[in-house]
Amino acid sequence: MNESKETTSFGGLLEWVKDSGSIKSEDLVGFTLPLLDTVRRLHENKKVAHITSSQQLVFDDGFLDLTTDGVEFKTSGHLFKKPVNYNAIDLTEEFHEKTNLDNHSIEQQNKLLHFEEELPTQPAYLLSYKAWDAEFGHYDPLTDIHVIGLYIASLAFGLDFNEKEDLKRFVDYRNSLYFLNKNLHPTLLSVIYEMTSLYREDRTRNLEEVIVKFKNYREYN
Repeated sequence: MNESKETTSFGGLLEWVKDSGSIKSEDLVGFTLPLLDTVRRLHENKKVAHITSSQQLVFDDGFLDLTTDGVEFKTSGHLFKKPVNYNAIDLTEEFHEKTNLDNHSIEQQNKLLHFEEELPTQPAYLLSYKAWDAEFGHYDPLTDIHVIGLYIASLAFGLDFNEKEDLKRFVDYRNSLYFLNKNLHPTLLSVIYEMTSLYREDRTRNLEEVIVKFKNYREYN
């Protein structure tokens, strides 16, 4: 994949990636490192990127970066905590039944996906690259990490998380991301997995760790 030097939106970059085929490790790293470094510096200054729209991202001269300045942390007392017995449960297998009023059929839906307007009742993946904690009014570095991880995953696997089926595909394969893009180094897949964890306790703790692994991904097994 040849680097594009044109200025475009994140959506434009994603379409270009999809048209060009599966992105390779060196391209994903090269495209996203400047964004990661920009947000890392915001965190060091006690601020967050607070990305609520893809319009806050721009792809210019071969690099993805922010178009907005950082803001202060936002905190909320309503945050889901990781259950003590979480490791004993495979949440990817959790489904609930929902009645389709149009044809009166019963549909199974993954509980890790939340497409309704009301707030989720447990940690869940939301459309439009949103984080569940942000929906409850909480936005700190761990929220940034999750949101940026979703944008990186979108590029890594050529999926548009504004689309239900694309987000569902990511969630369905999240425990085996290799099958979404066999060109990517396992280290990058592991970083994406950790960044996009639903429970805040499981997310990568800081962007410095992400940057080090991205820069040196070939050195990891």
